[in-house]
Amino acid sequence: MSQEVAVFQEAPLAFTAPQETLAAVLEAFSLSLNTGTLSIFDMPKIKVQAAGWEIPTLDGKGKTLPTIEGVIVFQRDIRAYYKDPNAGKVPPDCSSSDCRTGIGTPGGQCAACPFAKFKSAADGVGQACKLIKQLFVLRGESLFPEIVSLPPTSAAVARKVFAQLITQGISWNRALLKMSIDKLENPQKKVYGRVVFDIVRRLTPDESKVSETFYGLCEELCKMPSGLSAAPDDAVIDATAQDMA
Repeated sequence: MSQEVAVFQEAPLAFTAPQETLAAVLEAFSLSLNTGTLSIFDMPKIKVQAAGWEIPTLDGKGKTLPTIEGVIVFQRDIRAYYKDPNAGKVPPDCSSSDCRTGIGTPGGQCAACPFAKFKSAADGVGQACKLIKQLFVLRGESLFPEIVSLPPTSAAVARKVFAQLITQGISWNRALLKMSIDKLENPQKKVYGRVVFDIVRRLTPDESKVSETFYGLCEELCKMPSGLSAAPDDAVIDATAQDMA
């Protein structure tokens, strides 16, 4: 991660839109939460691929970009366990939205689960139950957060970057970040992507207020009872498949 704050660069549209536009978006977001018409599974997903960022589009075809730039307004760690690592697009056998309590088989306390231990994975190195970091990102012209599910190797990078931001007096949700992907290869010759973060600049006080507002809404969204085991999530499935640790 770059150690210097770059020159001023325009923030995503959600931070520069007219007040009435942003107010309408926030009202619609809040209403959807209160009426239960929005869940994690309805959120647009950005996938980490070796070739770049797989971005959703309105026509459903998607597109791939080498880099994305945006603000992380919320983040959380989740877990997903598949008895069969090659199960495909099906719900995990066990999952946890708080990394404390697993729902499914085997279920129970994550800290005591043997599948959460290192070397429990089929390759004898990583964890059979994958630790995934979900980032809720506002970028470009989107007025709605998109979810990036980081596979374990990229999640570890993110944690180090967020710690480095603190040393500069910047919270992870108060910075405009550039995110690119390094194409790497694991010992089994499988190609995968690892996320690289660079700070563009810190947010202004007004932009920080917008970020905090979206933080609260995303936090409420994640409290809703929509367990990961309820339905398959392609982004989470892809993230578990990319575990190279």
